[in-house]
Amino acid sequence: MRTDKSAQAIAIRDYLLANVTPNTAKRVLTNLNACCDWAMRSQLIDHNPFRDMAGDVYLSKGDVEEADINPFTAEERDAIIQAFQESQLYGYYASLVQVLFFTGCRPSEAMVKDRPKGPTRFSGSISTIASSCSSRPLPSAPRGWP
Repeated sequence: MRTDKSAQAIAIRDYLLANVTPNTAKRVLTNLNACCDWAMRSQLIDHNPFRDMAGDVYLSKGDVEEADINPFTAEERDAIIQAFQESQLYGYYASLVQVLFFTGCRPSEAMVKDRPKGPTRFSGSISTIASSCSSRPLPSAPRGWP
């Protein structure tokens, strides 16, 4: 038997499914379920009308967010690196910027606390770079790169 609260929860679910992406609907329903679980533990409500609703939202393979995040296209990446290489003020960062782009390493992961003074030059063949989180193989650099 449905209660008024269950009918309202179903209306909210239906609204979400009609107006936002399935991924967003699933996240919102998951959060509403968590809120209602907390409210039950706090004795503010008697039952959770959102229980198991998020599990009913089907995410097709295309709806699942990409794990590989690429904020720049290859052309944008190359233009950024070229700008560093050609800069009179910041040219010394060009090698670092290349390593960051090609490894996916964050600037905070690349900074070494006790680094020797003076410029750092990355040259030669690097097969892997070990960071605080993982080791990743470096892709081969585009033609014309030092």
